[in-house]
Amino acid sequence: MFEKILVPLDGSSLSEKALPHAVELARKFGSELILLRVVILPVRPEDVGMETMVPLDFPALEDKKTEQIQASLRRVKERLKADGVPVRLEVERGAPAAAIQKFVKREQVGLVVMSSHGRTGFSGWVYGSVAGKLLKALTCPVLLVRIPPKELSSD
Repeated sequence: MFEKILVPLDGSSLSEKALPHAVELARKFGSELILLRVVILPVRPEDVGMETMVPLDFPALEDKKTEQIQASLRRVKERLKADGVPVRLEVERGAPAAAIQKFVKREQVGLVVMSSHGRTGFSGWVYGSVAGKLLKALTCPVLLVRIPPKELSSD
């Protein structure tokens, strides 16, 4: 039913709460499990008409961040090895919701499984919800794993 199942991760243990659900579905449907992290590109001073006194090597910083993310994904993949489902690791760059949406379309993902941090109030308004944006934008099914409030304070 679902050839590819995508689990967007953000590096937090809360985002990994979606993994057991995704693994179970991948096993049941014989799906490939794709773990995706998005490298958020920084706003460069020159992009907003400012210059810095100290030159920063943004490409090198982005490359280093990408390497760290890839290492983190490899650790998650290693933990999932015993589950017996094929796992692919992917890293994209950009704004998380937009990058995930483009990836889903390009890769023809059949199902997205992700956890929601459940931000509400001011922090939800300021940061927006990646899950909320994806629920509105994606045409494929999305399984949203709700994190109990007591677990939100631990991450």
